[in-house]
Amino acid sequence: MQPPYLYYNESSLIGYTGVIVLQASHFAAIDLGSNSCRLLVMKETPQGLALEEAFSRVVRLSEGLSESDELCENAQERALAALKQCAKKLEKYQNITLRCVATEACRRAVNAPSFLKHVRQTLGFDFKVLSQKEEASFAVKGISGLLDPSYPYALVFDVGGASTEVVLLAQDPGHPQGVRIIDWISLPLGVVSIAETGHPECAKSYLQVAASIRDTLRQFSAPHNLDVLIAQNKVQLVGSSGTATTAAALHLGLRYYARHRVDGIVLTFDQIEQVIKDLQMMSNHERSLHPCIGSERSDLVLAGMAVFEGLASAWPVGLLTVADRGVRDGVVFQLYEDTKNMDLASVA
Repeated sequence: MQPPYLYYNESSLIGYTGVIVLQASHFAAIDLGSNSCRLLVMKETPQGLALEEAFSRVVRLSEGLSESDELCENAQERALAALKQCAKKLEKYQNITLRCVATEACRRAVNAPSFLKHVRQTLGFDFKVLSQKEEASFAVKGISGLLDPSYPYALVFDVGGASTEVVLLAQDPGHPQGVRIIDWISLPLGVVSIAETGHPECAKSYLQVAASIRDTLRQFSAPHNLDVLIAQNKVQLVGSSGTATTAAALHLGLRYYARHRVDGIVLTFDQIEQVIKDLQMMSNHERSLHPCIGSERSDLVLAGMAVFEGLASAWPVGLLTVADRGVRDGVVFQLYEDTKNMDLASVA
């Protein structure tokens, strides 16, 4: 069953249709994650889709989730505020088709259905909670443009607020998408849950998190002989999360975050290790003042780096392709394809 669609009509009022708007000129997705709420708007051009607008806000939707199994009131308020900003941004578009998806926090929280019902009643956004498999599929679709055809395999990771998603895929010219998902794993450790319980600013705790990630990924690797494939230089590593993009921005010494500077850059593990050392030398206050980190993420960034340390230990690939794209991009690409297919069907 396809996720529900929304449209904005000519008077900028939102309405639920249950179908795709034909002849839409803009395609959008809202990805309500465990740590961030992201909006992406792309427009159709003769060459395909082009970026129109991107928006992201840290909402920490998974705050306290590991203890209560519920979305706390503060997290719901932050998420609702970010979604209101999304609605405001979407008001200026006409003939736009939108798909809304939610991930791990809403998969796990027992009160997620009531929260998403409130969102639908308040803003009209009708969210589909993705399964882990669906999330993996959209993530791969979103980053596919960064895959290097010289590598037969790729490992894609996304460090979220409540979990870390990892996908193993193979480049397959015979597959409709050019890539085939071999396996995936969802680790119940994300930047918010680690920051709340793991205290990554403490060296001992940091190393414990990294070791836990390493051991789990080694178990995942064994049946796929990833050690051999990595040794043969057949595996590309792609990071589509804030952990990867922050590392890239800090390595580049950016005075403000710039997507076009970060997306697609390749970093060596040594370069990322230096970024991690620099972060560990900074106080939380110093991290909060950094324009590429900020107060919303200052206490989370080391948690993400601990996950990367564990991943790098399990998979010594040596290079990381950084992707400022992921689930929301994959959702938009799929939405565009669905619309084009419906256009063709209506003509036929």
